[in-house]
Amino acid sequence: MSNTNDKSRPMPGDIVKITHSNVPLVPTGTTGIIEGMVDKYEEEYLIVFNSEVPYMDDKYVKCTGKPAYFIKSCRLVSTSQVDKQLFWRWENKITKYGETFYKKDVNIFNLEMTNSVIL
Repeated sequence: MSNTNDKSRPMPGDIVKITHSNVPLVPTGTTGIIEGMVDKYEEEYLIVFNSEVPYMDDKYVKCTGKPAYFIKSCRLVSTSQVDKQLFWRWENKITKYGETFYKKDVNIFNLEMTNSVIL
């Protein structure tokens, strides 16, 4: 899960806000969620924009939404802000409807979305 103590490093579960965009599918103001392995820093992450409630357990953060792009971590600029993000997880994997929804503190990062960022 996102380490809210170190707000400078993007981690899976953190929020990405688009501050400027020339990419039509991801206009300015769009938000996304960083996918990946919990507590594992990567040089590049898959960011899923317009995500439904993301899944997060003790191993993974997974999202459903679109579009999604791999973005280098160095392009994500920390805002030093924290927000509550709604997640879900399986509470009881045996039953059909065993999901639980919960809120978690996550860091917020800004991104200027240009064609050169996603190439």
